[in-house]
Formats: sequence, structure tokens, C-alpha cells
Amino acid sequence: MKHNTKLHSTGFFAINFAAIAVLLTAVIAPAQNTTQSSTGTVATAEYQLLYKNGPSTGICDIQGCTVNAWPVGGQNAVSNSFNLPRASTINSVNLATWVAYPPYPRSNSPLYLVDWSIGTAAFGSDIAHGSATASNFIPQYLFTNPSGNLIYLLSLTGLNVSLVPGNYWLTITNSKPYPLYWDENNGPSEAQFSGEGWIPSESFNISDGPGFTCFQPGGNLKVLHDFTGGADGSGPVGVTLDESGNIYGATYAGGSNNQGAVYKVSYRNQGWILNPLHSLSGGTNGQNPATPVIGPGGLLYGLAAGGVDNSGLVYGLAPPPDPCASALCGWNESVIDLFAGNGDYWGWIVPTPLLSDGAGNLYHLETYNGSHSNGAVMQLSRSGGTWTEQAIWNFEGYYDGAQPSDLLLGNDGALYGVASGAGHYGYGTVFRLVFSGGYWSATAIYNFRGQSDGYAPYHLVQDSSGNLYGLAYSDQQRSQSQSTAFMLSRASGQWVFTTLKSTAGHGFETYGNLAVDAAGKLFVVGYGGDSDGAEINAIFNYVLAGVQQNGVWNWATPLYLPNQYFYTLGPLGVDAQGNLYGSTFDCGAYGHGAVWQLSPD
Repeated sequence: MKHNTKLHSTGFFAINFAAIAVLLTAVIAPAQNTTQSSTGTVATAEYQLLYKNGPSTGICDIQGCTVNAWPVGGQNAVSNSFNLPRASTINSVNLATWVAYPPYPRSNSPLYLVDWSIGTAAFGSDIAHGSATASNFIPQYLFTNPSGNLIYLLSLTGLNVSLVPGNYWLTITNSKPYPLYWDENNGPSEAQFSGEGWIPSESFNISDGPGFTCFQPGGNLKVLHDFTGGADGSGPVGVTLDESGNIYGATYAGGSNNQGAVYKVSYRNQGWILNPLHSLSGGTNGQNPATPVIGPGGLLYGLAAGGVDNSGLVYGLAPPPDPCASALCGWNESVIDLFAGNGDYWGWIVPTPLLSDGAGNLYHLETYNGSHSNGAVMQLSRSGGTWTEQAIWNFEGYYDGAQPSDLLLGNDGALYGVASGAGHYGYGTVFRLVFSGGYWSATAIYNFRGQSDGYAPYHLVQDSSGNLYGLAYSDQQRSQSQSTAFMLSRASGQWVFTTLKSTAGHGFETYGNLAVDAAGKLFVVGYGGDSDGAEINAIFNYVLAGVQQNGVWNWATPLYLPNQYFYTLGPLGVDAQGNLYGSTFDCGAYGHGAVWQLSPD
């Protein structure tokens, strides 16, 4: 059956990293094709597309066009024809797909259960067939479309299928009854859907090159830990650093119960060692945790899915009360708040972790709930051993903004954040929330105009001087395919907005994450692709760093990773020496993600 409506109401990466629509079309560059990005040169590709079935309509979808997708899973399979005009060796296949991010462990996700075959007839496997594995399969998250569907580019690599000139069929199915939806684009290929016959064809391309490859450490870029998918976890979702330089984080899946894990990475004896602190067990004990925050006394607190009706919860982790004989000791979990639904809900809508203030209070966002259904800021406070949650601000959807997408604790004790909608001009706000006289009040310190300043802000950090840095989308087509990095600074009692970097007008290129060190150096992690009409000539990931000197921002030569997966989901961290830390959700030596370090030049 065809699918053309919403798959799921919420998305795993729905806000902060929802703009990499650049990668929806062909991602393999023609041979000897060198391109320029808005920030530098992308390396020359030395492989070719063998067949491309037109661009994906995912980009059209976010511009208001009608898009359909066909389910592959259970008893369903979709088969598309392709033609090779010359003898070739197929090494990679890339698919544009839709998925509602599953509320079950990553090992059962439809993204990781793809079966493929190549044959001389529809649904045939007489030439070659196989299944996705951690070593040959890379799912690159692209964006969340307006219907709430998550769009992924799936790259099957290392196929090594040699073919003579002729017509063939590529078939995709799923070994479990959890459907993945193959994006329809009605390209030149013929297509069939099992049980229904002929259908419009789907978005895919075939190359003799490696497709997406996993990033490789080298030079200043080091991998500190490769996740195995076992007790250490699978799919890390960002990092938090303590004052001693220890790294804390969480994995979406894996762990002893395959429900996610919380870990600590420490430098000992001239090497980095990971300690699996706790494996979540699901249900009312939580699953799929977000990056923890370090609270008073060095305890860890974080958000997790699960709980009552899968409404989410807040967990706390403490070291064992008695000294541990081993350096790799587990920590004890306590659930300090079970969300009750009906407006009290957290389900991986916002990747922002929990916040902790100096008084022991915790804060988090609810993006679509609150008394006005425009989002809320929630506070957890402790008294006499009991935690109490309350909404300290319900967004009204006007001057204060709507759908908050990031939150931080400011140097002055106020809460600062960004809201992706509403505001004076309807394009979002940067807001400040303060407690005074027994109540909380919110002020929009900047209202986005939807012009050169951008729209729908989605990330915010602050430096030691109180300057705010953030990200907003900047393309005029409102397709979330370009970004602006901005700064808000105080001058004569007013907040002054400055555009620092922008990819507007430079093809498809989006900033994903920000971090700032103690000296005020700003790090920007970006994703992109240069385009020629509807085609993508190259993809790349990069990290760039800028420093303000005498009122002028100087940007160093970035670290470029062309055609390499480097999707740095979740918060970044910077230590006292200026080393930048983050995690990739996939790849690493075992295909389950990695924690990385980028040291200064």
C-alpha cells in the first residue's frame, strides 16, 4: 500500500539537527569533479555514478509538494529496474527513505534490517543478495519533514557485484515487520510493489565507488572509544565534560539490556578508558537516554524515554556508597520523575540535555506541550528528598516564541533559549527567562525577521563573557537547507545581533552543532553538498573554528571530511586545553558510533 501521510507524530532528531536536506539526491560525485563549498574546497571524487533514478522528492516535500513512499518490511518488498550501458562493478547503493524513529532498541530498527538483492527480473536475486551489517551500512539522517517523518539516506557499501551491460532489478525489503518507507520519485526506472504490481519508481543511485564512508581518525582528529554495541552501548548522543576533563555520555541503544547506556571516558595511564556506568532496563526504569548533565556532588541526571505510557522520565545516577575494588564500577539508578503524559511528556523531541543550576534544580524543555500547546520550560526542585516538577514558563506563541528548541543556564543565573516559531515577526526568538519577586518572566531579547538574520533558530551556547552564539536556518525557500551562525552581545544595555557565518546562497550547507571554549573560540560543525540544479556533486562534513580579534572574526582553515560520515549528534564539549569532543551516532570501528577528540593545531 502507498503511504502519503504522517508516519509518526514525533521525531528523534526533530529540531536541532533537522536541516541536512542537501543529501537527498545523488551523493556520489562524477569522476574528477572538484567543487567549492562556501567555506573551502571539497576533495576530488574518483568514482562514478553508474545509474541514478532522478532526484529524491524529499526536498520537494518540505516545499509543500506531494510525496509518497512505499513500505518495505514484513511481507512487503519494492523492486526497481536499472540499466548499465557498460560492464561495471557495483560497490554502493544509496536509498532515500522515510522512517518514524522506532521506540524499540536500535538492533530492531528498520534502518538496520535492510535486505537487498540484484536480479535479472523484478524481485529476483539470481545475481547477488545480502543484508545490511554494521560494517557495510551507513544511515545518514537528513531532516524531519513537516509531516513528522524522518528522512534518511541509506548507503549500502562494499557490494562488489560485477555486471555486464544490460537491464537489472534492485529489490529492497526488511527482515522484520517494522516498515521502512522507500521515497517515491517517479524517475526513469520501472518499479513493482509486492502484491500490487507496477508503481512509480523510487529514489536511489548506484555507484562504482564506496558511497558514504566512515570518517577516519588522523592528525588532530582522534577516536577515544569505538562502541561495540555490547555493554558499552550503541549510538552515542553527545558528550558532557567535568572540570577534570572526564567525558560523560549516553547511548541510544546497546548496553546490557539493549535499552541504552550511560558511560564515562577517562584518561588514565596514557590512554582513554571507557567505564559503562549503567545500562537502562526499559519500562519505568527508562530507555534510550539523552546525554546526562553533571549535578551537585558529581551526580548525573538525564532524560530518557520509557516511563508511564512512554511519556519519558528523569533519571539520576550515583556511584556506589561503598568503595569499589575495580576502577570500572557501575553506578546506581534512581528515577526522580516519571512524566505523566497529557502535556507532561518528553519523547526525544529535543536533543537538548537536562540543565542543572548551582542550587540543585534541574530544567528541561517540552517543545509541543504546555498549557498553550506551544511548549514549556520545566523545573525539577528537591525538598526533603522529594522531587517536584512544575512548568515555570508556558509559551504563549506570541512575543515569547513557540516550540522552544534549545536551553542553557546563563552566566548571570538566567535561563536563555531559542524558540523556533512565533515572536514579533513569526520567525522565532531568542528568549531570556528570569526568576524575580517570586515568579518567572520571559523576555524575547531578539525576534527573527526571516531575512538575512534567518528563521527558526535551533541551537544556542554562551561564552564566559556572556555573549550568546546560535544557529538558525537561512535559506529563502524555507527548506531548512542553509544556516546562519549568529552572535548576540550586550552594548549600551541592548542586545546586538551579528551574523558571523552564513551558508545562504551557497548551495546546500547546514551548521549542526556549536561549542565555545574558555578563551572565546567558537567551533562550528557543518554538513553540506554543492549542487548543480537538482543534483548533488559532492557531500562533506567539517569542523571550523573562529576567534574574535579587535572586533573582527578570523576563521581558521576547517577540518574537511569529504564523502565521510561524521554526524555529530548531541552536545559538544571543550576542555581547558581547547580540545573539542563529540560523538558520532554511527560508524567507528564496529559501526556503533564513536567518541572523538579534535585537538588544537
